[in-house]
Amino acid sequence: MCRFLETIRVEAGHALHLEYHQARVSATAAAYGVPALELADIVAELLQVDVFAGARGGAAPPSGPLTPD
Repeated sequence: MCRFLETIRVEAGHALHLEYHQARVSATAAAYGVPALELADIVAELLQVDVFAGARGGAAPPSGPLTPD
């Protein structure tokens, strides 16, 4: 199993410079022979359940699965 970390800044509900993050993730995945994650899909899912509310000064979401009920 490969483990890598990519930190993406989110402001006002928008992930910044996602194309650069995707290029880096795709290059790393290719170098290690694993499928690349689609960051736009992951960020869209996270924004749907509002996991970034705490970053905006709102209440943090409850812990648990990152899928809408």
